[in-house]
Parts: sequence; structure tokens; C-alpha cells
Amino acid sequence: MLAGVLLTAAFSGCVTGVSRQDVALEYFNIGNAYYELGRYDEASDYYIRALDLDPSLSSSTYNLARAYIQGERFTAAVRALEDLRGEDPENLVVLQTLGYAFSRLGRNDEALEVLHTAQELSPFDVSVLFNLAVLHGVAERYEEAYEVLLQAHEIDDSDHEVVLLLAETSLALDREEEAVEFLSRFEQPDEADRELLLRLARLYTKATSYSDSLNVYATLRDRDPEDEDALFGEAELYLTFVEDSETGLDRLEEALELGYADRPGLTRLVISENLMQRDRVEELYAEYGFNAESLRNPSEDSSNDTDDVEEDDNADIDSEPLNNSELLNDAEETETGEGAESTDL
Repeated sequence: MLAGVLLTAAFSGCVTGVSRQDVALEYFNIGNAYYELGRYDEASDYYIRALDLDPSLSSSTYNLARAYIQGERFTAAVRALEDLRGEDPENLVVLQTLGYAFSRLGRNDEALEVLHTAQELSPFDVSVLFNLAVLHGVAERYEEAYEVLLQAHEIDDSDHEVVLLLAETSLALDREEEAVEFLSRFEQPDEADRELLLRLARLYTKATSYSDSLNVYATLRDRDPEDEDALFGEAELYLTFVEDSETGLDRLEEALELGYADRPGLTRLVISENLMQRDRVEELYAEYGFNAESLRNPSEDSSNDTDDVEEDDNADIDSEPLNNSELLNDAEETETGEGAESTDL
């Protein structure tokens, strides 16, 4: 399909009377096609070509910023988004995406400033409030995060992400009963996202509501009996808190055999003071290629905390990933099609 789009663009460039705007739109749509394929460098190239022909194509600037973000070129993304902000300072999508880009560069004060602006413009926008709460959480300002999340929850009490983050924030504030109360409001629709359910199970574990956590893992395994993350989650509970070591060892072996290799999870289990059958657990680790001792005492040079720092922009700020797998809303769906030039960002 992409080849067809490229062929169309090539012919369009040769037809007499085709406007620069028309060719720019062709380049824009080619960029979108590359974006959908995950080829963000090529997408960026075509968005830039589109802008060279038609600088007024704001949707191309926005999608260029998104491609930079996907390619972890956050400084370049900030430059593009700042240009858009200058043209339309009250655009909520641009403001939230800019806040995200700032946060990925570790420039959290600037990210907060941008999101506070967005909140002033749209005080009842749940996504703005949620993103603002995430940033407060990154800075360990949990009381502020909690208050913002309560506002969001009052606006939309069915938003699963808000409910989960409220529970997580309550745990950070040592309000375990309150966390369990929020989690009890969480309804698990049949189509609930797998990652969301995994997070729910982990939060139940943090809140020491182990039976609820096991129920969620069971839901995940009903969907996919070979879900290694759910199997490992069950193994961890059975081997540390639920005290059913035989079931725990069975689940652990299943998870490892299916390819479970998440080092933080493996480490968390092997360093747990509550771990039962420690020798057998370490034997299973060794059988599947993991050294328990190295997991307990990782070498200093094994960590990689600089994945988000871009090289070509000479970024001098270490980026900090957001805590607890929370991410700010980084973009809306890429606009494609013939009407894309009039996209309302």
C-alpha cells in the first residue's frame, strides 16, 4: 500500500498545474503511512518535505513532533511544539504533548507550567488533570496529585486510569484502606486492556489484598493460559504471601518456560524476605539462564538510564522516565486522508 502512495506522489510531482499545497499533502500522507509502520525517521523526513512546500500545514508540524517523540528525539519535538504553541497558544492537544516532551527530558517544572496553562484553559478536562497528577507524582508531591485526581474522579468516576492512579497515590500516602476502596470501585469490563489489568493486580498486591490480586491474574489466564506475566504474578504471591509454595513453583516454572525475563520482577522475587523455597527458586532461575546472585547484586555498569537522551540534538539534560509506568498522553491518532490539511489539532 505504501508503494502505491509513493507512486502517486511521484506522478503528482510531474503533473503540470499541481500546486505546492497538493504535493505537500501527498508528502504528509506518505509521512503518515511511514508513521503507522513505525518508521519514524522516514516519517519525519516526509513531514519536513511537506512543511518545506507548505509551512502553513500545522498538522504536519504536529505529526512531525509526534514522530520525534516516538523516536525519542524530545528536544526536536519541543522545538516543533513550541512553534505550534506560538501559533495557537490555547491548543490543548499541543500543550499536553509539549508537557509530555518536557517531562521526558526531565524538565518537569516546564512541563507543569504548560499543563497548568492547559488546566486554566479547560478546568474540567480529565486528561489534563490526569497528566498534571502524573507530573506531581513524578516529583513525589502526592498530596497535590491526590487533590487533582479527586477533581478528575468527580468529573468522570468511570475513568479507569484515574481510579488506578488514585489508588496508587493513596498507597504512596500510606492510606492503604483508601486505596482498597478505590480499587473496589474498579469494574473489569470483558474488553479491559491487558496492561491495565496487570497494573490492577499489582496494585491489589501492594494494598495487601491478595485474593483480589489472584482473581485478576485468573481473569488474565482465562483469556490466555500462557500469559507469562500473569503466571509470574501468581507465582510471586504464592511464594511470598499466600504460602502455597508448590503452586508458586509450578507457576514460576510455567512463566520461565514461556519466556518470562523481566529483570525487575525476577529481582523483586529473589530478594523478598518472605520468599519460600528459596533454593528451589534459585535452581529454577539457573535452569532458565538467570543468576540469582547477579540479580541481587547487579553490576554498576549494567544499568542504562540514558535511553531517552537524544544524540543528534546534543541534549545535555538527563531524561527521567515517569514512575510506575504512567505516561502523559503523548499524542492523538495520526490524521490521514484527503482532508488532513484542515486538521483541527
